[in-house]
Amino acid sequence: MASAVQARFPQRRKRILDELEHLTGYHRKSLIRALSRRSVRKGRRGRPRTYTNEVRAALAEAWELSGRPCSKRLAAFMAEFLEVLERCGELKLRPEVKELLSGMSPATMDRILKLVRPERNRRGPAPRSASQLKGKVPVRVGWESG
Repeated sequence: MASAVQARFPQRRKRILDELEHLTGYHRKSLIRALSRRSVRKGRRGRPRTYTNEVRAALAEAWELSGRPCSKRLAAFMAEFLEVLERCGELKLRPEVKELLSGMSPATMDRILKLVRPERNRRGPAPRSASQLKGKVPVRVGWESG
């Protein structure tokens, strides 16, 4: 259908290309390519996601139930922990989700749990001045024999 319209209005098309060429400074063939390019992009590019929202939610819940350990410790006992949680009725998971959680690396757990973990205050206690410390440190003035 597009070719039929193009065949009917060649002068109009030529004038549009001339004006675009003048305005943009692009070469004519580059303009034709840019105008005829179809921009139908669906979904996200790259590798498909391995961990769905169901897996992320199950990881967050297991992390909470285990007492919020670091991801290296959590990854070490995740398979056994999931079995215990299912046996006690705390968590019900599909076999695929259970398998993905058991095989997840600690770095991936960190990336997923980053959204759930509370932000830590990285600043330590304020440094004390020397005058504040002077009264708390016992100092010997003289050397007494004895």
